Parts: sequence; structure tokens; C-alpha cells
Amino acid sequence: MHIHLKLLFLIIYFITPSFSIDAQQSRTNFELSQKMNRAIELIEKEDYHTANTVFRNILATEKVLPTNLSYYFSLTLYHIEQYRNSHNFLEKYLNLTGKAGDFYDQSIQLQKLLENAFTDIKNCDLCDINGYQFMTCSVCKGNKNTIEDCSKCRSAGIISCQKCKAEGVVITIDSFGEHNYQTCDRCLGKGIHTCDLCEGEKQLNLVCNVCLGTGNQSSKVICTHH
Repeated sequence: MHIHLKLLFLIIYFITPSFSIDAQQSRTNFELSQKMNRAIELIEKEDYHTANTVFRNILATEKVLPTNLSYYFSLTLYHIEQYRNSHNFLEKYLNLTGKAGDFYDQSIQLQKLLENAFTDIKNCDLCDINGYQFMTCSVCKGNKNTIEDCSKCRSAGIISCQKCKAEGVVITIDSFGEHNYQTCDRCLGKGIHTCDLCEGEKQLNLVCNVCLGTGNQSSKVICTHH
């Protein structure tokens, strides 16, 4: 009798964790399914911004997700005008499912809509390649260049002469071992000379490293192309 009880205890001990893991997995899958259905309902109601939030919450779980999510998320991103991201998820969906996908025909239609959107963006001078409106660069204020202190002379306008090591005299040794002294022709015997980077101006006029000399930078506003 005691042996039977011990065997029963061992069976329960080893099987229970398995049941617990399976139950946890089932609960997780159910929650993801609920969120997916919620996002689809939001798409049907054309509440794409809220759907976007739900989809991003699903993606953050890092679980293996249904392939159809890529299509639905791509559709959502298109409607909130995040065309580049929409294109990426649509390509992922088509690569995963091919012509056998549930939304193949709809994907081809969405692909054409994205191509039209990219054409509008390409022909627009008011936005970047992702369709976000340009604004005046916050660093150079649209001047395309920035004025900075010279790093070589530390805004002194002069530097020590490297040719004579700031001695003003260049010393050479001839073939007989004799030392010859000549006034440095680089600094004219002064040991210093005008900074060759800023040319004595103490500052540098540099291309803005934020806007790369365009005077503009991308904003977070979707461009209307007008």
C-alpha cells in the first residue's frame, strides 16, 4: 500500500509541472489571440492608430506569431502613413506565404498603393524618403554650416612649429659629423606659425553634421506634399 502511494506521488510530482507549463502556454496563446482579434476589430472600425498600438504590444511579446499578422500590421501602417514600415511587413508576409496566403490579392493591391505613395514622396521636395516633413535644422538654423572653435590651435590662431620643434632653428648633421644650424623656413625662426587648419581665424566654418549641409532635418509630421 505504501509502495503504491509512493508511486502515485512520484507520478503526480513529475506530471504536474508539465501540466502547469502547458496551461501557461495555452493562456499566453489565448491572450495573443484575443489581442489579435481586438486589432482586427479596430481595423474594421478604421481606428488604425489604436490598432497600431495593439499590434506593437503583440510584437513586444517576442512569441511566434501568425503570418497573417504581418499583413494586418502592414495595412495598419499604411493607413497611418508609415509607408516604409508598411512595405517591410508586407514583403515579410509575401515572402512567408507567397500566392498561397489568405490575403495575397489584397497584398498586391496594397503593394500598388504603397508604390504610389513612394512615388509621391520621391517627387516631393518637402519631405524625406520616409514621407516625414522637413523642418529647419535645429543646430545650424538653416545656415547649413556651423562655426566651431578650431581644435588644432585651440582657438589661438597659432601653433608650435613641428619642423623645428618650436626652436626656430633646424639642426642638421653633415657627413663629417658637423652640426649645421639654419633658421627654420617654416616659422622664420619664431618657433610658431599661423594655424594651417583655421588659417589664423581661430574658428572653423564646418558643414553641419546634423543636417549634412542641407539646412533641414526630418520632423515627426507626415508630409502632405503641398
